[in-house]
Amino acid sequence: MCFEKVKAPDPVFDFYYDFDRVDGDYLQRLGAGGNWAIDGELLEFIQDHLPKGSAGIPDPTKQVNIVARITLESYYATLDESGSPVSKSARALVEEGRHTAFFSACGFFYVRSLRYSSTFMALFQFAGLPSDEDERLEQMLRAGLFELGSGQSTGEMERLAQALGMKIFVRGVGLGHSSKLANLVPTNLKELRQSIESAAELMQAATSGRIIAMEIAPWIEHPDLRSFFFSKPVPGESTFGRSQNMELNSQVVTAINQGRAHLLEEYYLSSLCRRDLLEYYPIEKSDYSGHFDVVYDPQRTTFQNHHHPNEVERRITLQEFRDYFEKYPPRVFLEKANRFMYGAGGHEGAEGCVTALLKEGLDRADFTKFKPCVDALRNIEVQDRFLRNFCLPTPVTRVYKAAAP
Repeated sequence: MCFEKVKAPDPVFDFYYDFDRVDGDYLQRLGAGGNWAIDGELLEFIQDHLPKGSAGIPDPTKQVNIVARITLESYYATLDESGSPVSKSARALVEEGRHTAFFSACGFFYVRSLRYSSTFMALFQFAGLPSDEDERLEQMLRAGLFELGSGQSTGEMERLAQALGMKIFVRGVGLGHSSKLANLVPTNLKELRQSIESAAELMQAATSGRIIAMEIAPWIEHPDLRSFFFSKPVPGESTFGRSQNMELNSQVVTAINQGRAHLLEEYYLSSLCRRDLLEYYPIEKSDYSGHFDVVYDPQRTTFQNHHHPNEVERRITLQEFRDYFEKYPPRVFLEKANRFMYGAGGHEGAEGCVTALLKEGLDRADFTKFKPCVDALRNIEVQDRFLRNFCLPTPVTRVYKAAAP
């Protein structure tokens, strides 16, 4: 919204293909993957179709599971600053020295590039065979997945798949729009080839993909604005130190803004999580849950740890969930955000830091000499791990108890 126009070159693509047998180690690697947007989607897909063992944990040992995944990543909308001028109204704010108004309207960063991802996954599931037969079928699938058509090997693979009662599950994520959806639903191995071709075509559509990463840049580096962020130099004054001040002070203001945003996000998430827990998982009859015909056993009803979904030890009971919100109700996070910004107990708060920096000038001020700035950076807190791990509530085991009259 702060650009007059945006010029971006054509996107470039990266292509990945994975073919693996699913076992406990493989699921653990996916769960610990660095790219949750990609590996997390595959982990969820596999777990949805694995038979459940003890304690409701997906058990890959009940039959043979082989997964194939095609991933297309596009680097799209990479901004060309020389051809993307800032809008006149936004530029006027910087020219007039109204930096606070500019940052409030445009933020502290602009998006320089985006990365999108599209994925097509197929899960092959069949009864176990002697180990040599398992490996033979796996090799046939690996070699023939993109070469299905006619031939003796294809017919042999189809007959073996039918004899084993093979099931094929597919999922597409971030595909473009098409009227040929039927091509994405295979009923046998031969049709899977058509599904792969259709998915690959839809992945390359301009409207396809989900954003998985973005590159951002501070506004002070944009060539249209950089000169206006600096006050006029004194004759003979070096601009090197002032550039360093501008960069450091902008990072301080950005860190304060992000700290406040994180605290408010925790407040919103905490409020929504607590409301869902009390509304949908009552432990006794009351006015707000009177329409429920059952109530939950708080000691035996358990909830998943979203970052460690396969580890039973990391789950919590409904009672522990409720105890957390008794000790840390949502207002705690709102109070933290207010104290951080406006101070308490004789401390100015982060707002005093921002005011002081802007008053002296971001290119001249030294944030280390302002106590509110030092205090604000020291008091920026990390995200609450409990909310990150358990909200919103995802039950694993539901145990009901008789409702009190």
